[in-house]
This record gives sequence, C-alpha cells and structure tokens, in this order.
Amino acid sequence: MRLVYSLYNLDIQIEENMINILIVENPEIFSVLIQDMISEENWVLSEPDKILTFDKIASVIINPFLLDCNERKVIQKLYQEIDNSANDWFVQEMAELQGQIVSMISQAIETVPYDVTFDFEQNFQGLLKLYNVHIDNECDSLLEKISNYIKTLHRICHISVFIFVNLKTYLSENELKELYISCFYEKIHLILFENQQKKCLEYEKMYILDKEYCIIESD
Repeated sequence: MRLVYSLYNLDIQIEENMINILIVENPEIFSVLIQDMISEENWVLSEPDKILTFDKIASVIINPFLLDCNERKVIQKLYQEIDNSANDWFVQEMAELQGQIVSMISQAIETVPYDVTFDFEQNFQGLLKLYNVHIDNECDSLLEKISNYIKTLHRICHISVFIFVNLKTYLSENELKELYISCFYEKIHLILFENQQKKCLEYEKMYILDKEYCIIESD
C-alpha cells in the first residue's frame, strides 16, 4: 500500500510491522498537508492494482484526547452487526416481544380520553437504540484510549490505516513502542505526521520534508 502526495513528491510505502513518520519542517506546509488530508484532497491511498477509497480505509486523528469509540459510524456498524446476528437467533423471541409491546401500548392508550394512535415498526436495532447499547469507553490512560479506539474502528469499521498528528507529543517512547506492537498484532498501519524530528525508535521509518522542500528518507 502507498500514500502519495504528488504536490511535494511524497511517496510513503506502507508495510507491515513498520511505522511511517512524516516530519514537515515548514509550519505552513505542515498545515496544508494536514488540511488536505482532512478534506481528502491531493492525497492518494493505493494498492498495486487500484486506488482505494480514503475514508473507507483510513482515519485521520488530530486530537487523541477527543477520541470516542461510540462515534456515529461505529455505532451504525455495531448495531447492524448485532441486528444481523439477532435475526439469525432471535426471530421468534422478537415476534413475541413486539406483540407484547403493541398490546401494552394499546392498553395504555385506552386509559386516556383522546384519539391516540401510534406507528410500530420495531426491529432489533430499535431496541439497541432504546437501551443505549454502546462500546465501553472507560480508559485509565491516553494510551489505552488510543489503543481501544484503533482496535474498535479496525474490527467494526475495517479501518486499517490510522494517521496521527503530533502523536509523539503526547506519548512516551515506551508507550509508543507498546502501541506499535499492539497495532502489528492487529495488522493495523500507523502513520505519524510530526512538525519536529524526535528520536527515531525501533520499527520507525522517517520521511523528512525539509524547509527547501527536499525529501529525506531515513530508517
């Protein structure tokens, strides 16, 4: 897999068990690269035989403190997965439950002196929403929050590439290594966009876009 930004001839090779670090020395260019990444402009994510749909494969994370495993796209996918399973296992139970709910509402309506009606087209996803079924998002550290978020999106939404901005500002070297190894086990790719160069750690490959717009690669 490759991540390419043609305006500056950036060509990042995405490989298993390798963390790509893009260091951009020019603040203005750094901002442009991030903005284009967010708006999915000028960046191309591809495999040898096809161009990939960016938002179906990758997730861009600006502020790791705001990560939420229960964001809309996750919940939608989660409910659909549970609903599909429920339809295979609980068909009779759902029919009986729906009958009981309709009967209860009908009896409750009769207790008020108004012309009241209701629409009932309930499915298992409706019950999940009613009882606020969601991912347990309690974490004791930022590292745990990031790890949980990455694994959740990977397993439920099939996101395989995660692009972080200045992640090295928030995590220690040991925490980064722990995160890297965790991602390797899950077959997840990490790309870090950084605005300053820091110590190159194990598993990292650096791409430096210097102030003269030259690209320097280092392992």
